Amino acid sequence: MVVVRKRKIGNEEFLYLVHTQRKGKTIETKEKYLGKKLPANIDIIQQEFFHELFKEKWHGVLNSIQKQFTKEYQQLP
Repeated sequence: MVVVRKRKIGNEEFLYLVHTQRKGKTIETKEKYLGKKLPANIDIIQQEFFHELFKEKWHGVLNSIQKQFTKEYQQLP
């Protein structure tokens, strides 16, 4: 789940999109800087950020499955 978090640095507040997930025993956090004010199109930015994370996690796995399937399919009579 992607959430918006405020981070105070000095006297100013900054906004970030944050996604955390567990990998084994560790917790991995990905962040994307939004700026000092919340953008008007935050829903679209959240969807794009989540899509990037999804591609990063599954793209390699799905490609290897596709290659293995193609290899096996070509061997069929």
